[in-house]
Amino acid sequence: MCSCKIELRATKCKNVTKYCLRLTFDFLYEIAKDLQEKDAMIMLGGGVKGNEPLVFQDGGKTYRAFLEGRVKDKSYILLIHLSNLELKGINK
Repeated sequence: MCSCKIELRATKCKNVTKYCLRLTFDFLYEIAKDLQEKDAMIMLGGGVKGNEPLVFQDGGKTYRAFLEGRVKDKSYILLIHLSNLELKGINK
């Protein structure tokens, strides 16, 4: 039995997807472990180049997405945090 899941959380919904293929589990576990060890998140994007915001419905709001990973024993969780705020670079 696999104890892995990916969660997509928004303010009004929560979807949980479970995967039980060993190769998929190992791949996603390593991503979650790497993110946790670095205390980091990865920015996810849509579009051909992956640099556009995500859109979940036709004509819907656009969201920036950030992937967070957590590992505990032999299980993991990947969380996608969604934000509809505009992102700007930091001026030095």
